[in-house]
Amino acid sequence: MYIKSPTVACDSPPDAPNDFYNYYGLRGVQYNPLLFYRAEQLENLDNKCVLFYDYMSLLPTNVPILSKSMIVQAPRGAGKTHVRECIISQIPKERHIQLKIYGKTVDQYLDKFLSNIDVTSEPQSIKIQKYWTQQRFLQLILTELVSNFVNSKYLQLLKEERSHFSFHTREEIATLLAFYTTTDPDTLCKMVNILLFEKTECFVWDCNIKCDKFQSTDFAKDMFISLKEKHNEIKVKRHTSTTTDVALMILLGVHSKTGVSPLLYLQNDYRDQLTSLISFLNSMGVSISVFVDSLDESIHFFNSEDTNLVALQAFVNSVIDPETLHFALGDWGEYMHTQSALSFYVFIPEVSATPINITWARRDKIPIFTLKWNELQLINYVNYIFGHLRKQSAVACKHLPNICSVLAGQELCIKYMKKLRHPRDFHILFNILIEQINTVYSQRDPPFIATEQDLTYAFEKLQYHILKETLM
Repeated sequence: MYIKSPTVACDSPPDAPNDFYNYYGLRGVQYNPLLFYRAEQLENLDNKCVLFYDYMSLLPTNVPILSKSMIVQAPRGAGKTHVRECIISQIPKERHIQLKIYGKTVDQYLDKFLSNIDVTSEPQSIKIQKYWTQQRFLQLILTELVSNFVNSKYLQLLKEERSHFSFHTREEIATLLAFYTTTDPDTLCKMVNILLFEKTECFVWDCNIKCDKFQSTDFAKDMFISLKEKHNEIKVKRHTSTTTDVALMILLGVHSKTGVSPLLYLQNDYRDQLTSLISFLNSMGVSISVFVDSLDESIHFFNSEDTNLVALQAFVNSVIDPETLHFALGDWGEYMHTQSALSFYVFIPEVSATPINITWARRDKIPIFTLKWNELQLINYVNYIFGHLRKQSAVACKHLPNICSVLAGQELCIKYMKKLRHPRDFHILFNILIEQINTVYSQRDPPFIATEQDLTYAFEKLQYHILKETLM
């Protein structure tokens, strides 16, 4: 039996829906970007690229959103993280490893780094400035890459592809996996056995190095001590002593089967170790993307003790060092041919009072650009969102108009949009404005359209939010 929906009364204030979202039928829409101030809050979305930043003409016309590596600089709220999510949403999920080095992850590595270096008399920001180098960042990449690859989903691929590699190569990779892994020693043990199946003297489907039990000889004890000393050089590795000891025991198991010291491979510098690992993964058809973002969320970079951002500059230098970014250029390595298996997407906070120096010179290879918004782009951006909301509205008094109709007309709309720096400013302004309009709703005819007084009030409150952000 069909029951007609009741008519919504919109003419008299007492009977009308009592807020902006009810009036325009927007309560319960699946996704309303205007309610969020950070792109990280949108992790539950099926489509991570809801707003197409290339469509909004924010990127240079010769730099598509999926450019093979890029460096983006922008202030908080300009859309760095949303661009990141757009890229991630379009990267193939199969045979691809994403290394997400975000603010909280960076904090964990820097906490470990600061606790492991011997100098204790200087402020933490100065320690980072002096002692955090490109070599430390390479250690971080090695640890993240190995920890992502040591995963049960790659076991079958490893079995299928191992015959394409010499035993020497597989032995080197087994050593790197055991030395840099931070979790899951059981999967590590299975991978080592798959890689070195000849030496385990077993069938392909039943390999088993005794990862936690082998004869404890004086030589083995000395080797274990040497491995621990070598491991202590990794100042940024996230690990527990238990995980480390198990992984090093697996290395001893490898040594007991092959007779080759793992120190032979670990004496190579970090760049050579990373080259070997990337080349191995590339030959198996596994590509890698490195995302460095949310640095403005790190407690080590933005605090009252480091007003000159020396720690942030040191970290950025380690990331955009030419030797680091060279991995993404595609013209190196025995197996790399013409295309690199690794892409870098680096998002750097822009702070007007303390500019961050970006020294990368090969912009023809890895472009650098800044996200900048003008009033017309902001209007288009909001109308794009309004179009999405309008399609999902239900039981509305009126259809949601364009943004300038809501903001008291074209002239005032442009005037106040010019005052805003980026989308986050608008999100904050809009939520303040809607709260203000709802408060005076019963006094208006027609309702839910801002006046200049409303806009002035909302902008003054926005300035307070901006000031708080500046002092953070």
